[in-house]
Amino acid sequence: MQVIDTRTVLDIFLNRLCEKLYLIISPTCSTNTYKLSILFWSMLLSVFVGCREEKIHIQDFHYTGLTMGTTYNIKFSSNSEFPQKKIDSILIAFNDELSTYIDASFISMINDGGEKSALFNTEEHRDFVKIFERAKQMFNLSNGFFDPTVKPLVDYWGFGEKKEKAVYDRNRIDQLMEATGFDKIEIYREGNQFYVQKENAEVSLDFSAIAKGYGVDLIGQELEHAGIENYMVEIGGETKTKGLNSKKKKWLLGVYKPVPGVKKSELIAYIEPDDKALATSGNYRNFYMLDGMMYSHTINPKTGESSPSDLLAVTVLADDCMTADAMATSCMVMGLEKAKQHIASVEQVEACFFFQEKDSIKYSYSKRFKEYIKN
Repeated sequence: MQVIDTRTVLDIFLNRLCEKLYLIISPTCSTNTYKLSILFWSMLLSVFVGCREEKIHIQDFHYTGLTMGTTYNIKFSSNSEFPQKKIDSILIAFNDELSTYIDASFISMINDGGEKSALFNTEEHRDFVKIFERAKQMFNLSNGFFDPTVKPLVDYWGFGEKKEKAVYDRNRIDQLMEATGFDKIEIYREGNQFYVQKENAEVSLDFSAIAKGYGVDLIGQELEHAGIENYMVEIGGETKTKGLNSKKKKWLLGVYKPVPGVKKSELIAYIEPDDKALATSGNYRNFYMLDGMMYSHTINPKTGESSPSDLLAVTVLADDCMTADAMATSCMVMGLEKAKQHIASVEQVEACFFFQEKDSIKYSYSKRFKEYIKN
């Protein structure tokens, strides 16, 4: 779409008006009277243009709300409003498609179905297809440490809908492991429609380790399509920034100290993402203690265990929030040394790793992560 400056349009109008005035005035007026008349009309129209231009100004918007069982926080600057109800409608539609807590959602239908799901249209369920394909990429990239089929294990360990703490049973874990593995489920095409095929009917999907990142990217794309170039989108801690904030400075994001019961004022670092996405995964919020053992929501798909690795938290920077979200989860499962190697093997991705050493919290970061730290 070609954008024409307001002054350009009015300059053309002025020139044409002057031509008309010349034809009207020049036969009956002296040269000086003609010049004064043209000057008067030009000044009057200039005042009009100035008034119109003053009304076109940039506004700062700040929306907050609820989605995916958490909160969202969106800030942007624009010369026209992007209504909050549009953001809510996008997130509601996404949640209705992919929430395992909604019985009528599309993903629940897949989980409750047999080995072959009903045929579906990719346009109607495009969010499911997009997140499935990206999750498959992250599964392969992480050598299986990122795996959305851990849902039965998540439920078993008490981090699903029922929140029932597990009684350790290795035989039961092994049974659930038979339905674990993202390579046991695929999307296939049949004519102009698609279907989901499972190797095992008990295979179930849970995209919670990538869904918030996808939601952030989705809202960011919608803002950009509306011509908004300065924004910050945050859902449940996963964040994407672009451009400048309302103070015409680069966005600055805080990283919490990775300890249980951490307060909002307890920040361990400030990060300047510089048009990148940031996601943090940790075991310090969603866990429980039982018989002296710590059980975490981060499930290892290789072993079926919920025992946390030697990492307290991982903060990942990537070009998109889906990648940052998924890789942060992968790193938490892998543990410190494997996570370092994993991040180093992927271009355009940086990370900071937090771990416990005696009585203090230590950190280690990838090659270029330090460039983004502002304190």
